[in-house]
Amino acid sequence: MWRLLCLVAALAACNFDVQGVGAIANASPDLAEASSVPPVGTGSLPPPISASPDLAPPFDVGDKCDPKNPCLVGEMCAPKIGDKDVMGGYCTLDCNAHICPSGSLCSGGEAHQCLELCPPSGCGAGLVCCTNGFPAPGVCVPSDFCG
Repeated sequence: MWRLLCLVAALAACNFDVQGVGAIANASPDLAEASSVPPVGTGSLPPPISASPDLAPPFDVGDKCDPKNPCLVGEMCAPKIGDKDVMGGYCTLDCNAHICPSGSLCSGGEAHQCLELCPPSGCGAGLVCCTNGFPAPGVCVPSDFCG
């Protein structure tokens, strides 16, 4: 109880005035009027802020690749998906170390590679849209991988 009384006494002796508060209320009418917020619907509000564009880096998961046609920076040109050969290589990311970009998902299993989701236009040459063990719409992989 003694501590509480000491705390109340100490706080009562403090000055809580904040410099500058009330300055607009005590200012000239022109300054107070200029700093007030306009009423809603008066048309004097600034235009709404538009949503920013998606600034995600580009990716090309699922594209064919080779030394003359490399994948984008940060991706790897995998000669295989899992244990299946990919003619020309397959641009991917190791999803143990990276989050798969939009338009792809992690293969899971031992490979842990980002695989391209099947686009409406179909998969690239030498790849099929596989839903066997993958959620819709499926992923683009070599046909023998889908088995």
